[in-house]
Amino acid sequence: MTSNTTSSWGASTPGHISLGGNPGADDGRRDSVATDRAVVSAPDASAATAAELLPRTADHYDLFQDVTGEDLKAWADARSLADEILPRINDWWDRGEYPIELIARLGELDLLTDGLDVPGHRTLSPLATGLVTMELSRLDGSVGTMVGVQGGLALRSIMLLGSEEQKERWGDSLARGAEHAAFALTEPDHGSDSVSLETTARRDGEEWVLSGEKRWIGNGAGCHVSVVWARVDDPSDEQLHGQVSGFLVDQSLPGYEAEVIRGKVALRAIHQAHITLNDVRVGLDQRLPEARSFKDTSKVLFATRAGVAWGALGHAIACYEAALEHATKRMRLPR
Repeated sequence: MTSNTTSSWGASTPGHISLGGNPGADDGRRDSVATDRAVVSAPDASAATAAELLPRTADHYDLFQDVTGEDLKAWADARSLADEILPRINDWWDRGEYPIELIARLGELDLLTDGLDVPGHRTLSPLATGLVTMELSRLDGSVGTMVGVQGGLALRSIMLLGSEEQKERWGDSLARGAEHAAFALTEPDHGSDSVSLETTARRDGEEWVLSGEKRWIGNGAGCHVSVVWARVDDPSDEQLHGQVSGFLVDQSLPGYEAEVIRGKVALRAIHQAHITLNDVRVGLDQRLPEARSFKDTSKVLFATRAGVAWGALGHAIACYEAALEHATKRMRLPR
């Protein structure tokens, strides 16, 4: 499902996944169709004050006008991507194309940590974390989801529940966007339902053998590692046997098969995958040691709930701004 193509920024991008054609091919397509149906002016990518980032026409109660310092800087950093994203986003959406290289851009701006304490990276406050998610979702929900998957779920699983070696191996790399990670919990017949989780991790000597299926997994195909949640089958460990735990699974391992889900009607500029695990073998050191039950999984999920609300706020602001501009500037028939 992967191919080496040229990114929208002109750089070769291993692992770039696209549906509906090669974006680098000369097939007569325009570079972007964004301007064909844009109904709102692009926001100012150089905005640096709260009043510029969210004018009072959309902040009627001045809720955000006193944002300052590092919170304001993080918000402005997210806005700075507007000129890179908005001219291309509709085309990505139409083609169902995932500009996965954008994760590295988010990493360059240090926007992937989602409030986590990752050595060498700024630690965003809860407000800054929310503002980043809001602003990226205001540009497009697919972009906000990139941060939610890479930082909010996968990176958070490792930083909260991983060993020191796992944190050292993955923390900086995922925060920089140098490598890409998935959070594989939901299954074809089950969502975040620990009681019904069917994927298993069976202890076999010095290895775990993972079997099962996962569905709707962001970054689940064509990326580097998946945090796979599975029910432990290890009678030798009475406390862990039958419980849900997390496992770091290299997506290139034999038995790991992932197919991008086609035909989505939302979040089309990020891919979700259907994953099949056919006796995938990982070492004992690939289990997250602090993930001993679904209560630990829930710590990760609970920490991302606020981000869902901030993302919805970003969508709402974008809709309001589009409607306001259309209502005030559209040409009306004379009476």
